[in-house]
Amino acid sequence: MLKRFLITLSLLTNLVFIIVAFTPVVNRLAEAFYVKPHLMNADLIVVLGGGGYENGVLSRASMERLIHGLVLYKSGYASRIAFVGGTIRGRPEKIVRTLTGSEGPEAIDVVESEIMASIADALGVSAGVFYVEKESTNTYTNLEAVKDYMEDNKLSNCLVVTSPTHIRRAILVSNRLGLECYPAPVDNYIPYRNSPEDRISLMSEVLWEFVALKVYQIYDYI
Repeated sequence: MLKRFLITLSLLTNLVFIIVAFTPVVNRLAEAFYVKPHLMNADLIVVLGGGGYENGVLSRASMERLIHGLVLYKSGYASRIAFVGGTIRGRPEKIVRTLTGSEGPEAIDVVESEIMASIADALGVSAGVFYVEKESTNTYTNLEAVKDYMEDNKLSNCLVVTSPTHIRRAILVSNRLGLECYPAPVDNYIPYRNSPEDRISLMSEVLWEFVALKVYQIYDYI
């Protein structure tokens, strides 16, 4: 009985792997999290951090978001730009802190907002036009901090820059917080992630977003 169960489990695991890695199923699932850009002139461009490493290197997601945010800024969509968030490298700890609401700089392994700001500064963006938020570690607290900044500076609206699979949750949170923010995601690369490696990575993003949306619903964050 146990042997038959293990054989069945192995076959199912291999089947799921083949479907995820070699068919467009995961691409279709990921598209459900994408929101088309609504670009317009705004008071603020908000670039949400997407991770970084202890040596000061941004993750791919953070770098994509930074470049896109700077392009929007240079294109004149807003006169201010905000770099937001720090990273807790361990996902279990990040989940626990999100669920318990325990935030604080002592939990952060990498402050990607500072790294993004230093790159922007090196590229000639005046430090006087950007805001660097260093202590939030999840999408809800990211945008809570943005709300406080916008209220303090009497800013009315913003463009939210993040990854294609993350933009739906970010906009839902901004709506819940009463912010007038519009989606400005990185150009949609979901249909083009067609290699087995890309699709497996994309599946991880899909599962993460699915769980995150459910958790955010439970905690009334969206």
